[in-house]
Amino acid sequence: MNLNTGIYSSTALMEEIKWRIKNKYDSQEKFAKEFGSTRKTLNRLLNHNSDFESIVRMCKLLDINGIQID
Repeated sequence: MNLNTGIYSSTALMEEIKWRIKNKYDSQEKFAKEFGSTRKTLNRLLNHNSDFESIVRMCKLLDINGIQID
């Protein structure tokens, strides 16, 4: 994330999501339960970032607000 502008590239956003999952939930498995999916499905979403709706849901759970995608 560019700290001055709040703008993320898609790669930076996914890295931020992964970092927050690790720090807030300790594991993808714990976050997956909260998110309502399996760890395998979550891992696919995190590594292929192809489902915009799921990414938005993850951002909400992880308190990633007010971002712009560059």
